[in-house]
Amino acid sequence: MSLTKVSYSMISGSPINVVDYGAVGNGTDDDTAAFVSAAALGGEIQIPAGTFIIDGGTVTCIANTRWVGEGIGKTILKLKAATVAAGTNKHMFAIDGLQPANVSFENIEFDLNKTNIVGTTVASAIWLRRSNYVKASFCRFYNGVENEIGRAHV
Repeated sequence: MSLTKVSYSMISGSPINVVDYGAVGNGTDDDTAAFVSAAALGGEIQIPAGTFIIDGGTVTCIANTRWVGEGIGKTILKLKAATVAAGTNKHMFAIDGLQPANVSFENIEFDLNKTNIVGTTVASAIWLRRSNYVKASFCRFYNGVENEIGRAHV
């Protein structure tokens, strides 16, 4: 008898894991689609150890979402290298218009990859606009162009 891979997402009420949606975390493959799929569901989203490549501006969080990694030096989210038009902003996660947002990031390292982002004005891990109750605990933000956590002036 052969075994089939079982994902935690098959168990009602269990946390979501980005790997169940196709994330690889090998530091080279683009994992954006898996993060977008997980973000659309909300709830607790687990990110295992690995380096996950995220393209800027595409992961939009919904209210009541908790992103949980395995710790600094273990779970690394890295902004995808790109050449963009001057004045373009790159953001890994967008939280827009959520009152209250209740979105948190825990035990995650954010590498904004500034040496490989050409032409951008601002790169941020978490971008906020018209939102509140957003928390980052035990996270590390580095290698940014301007702000690691950005806020729109509205």
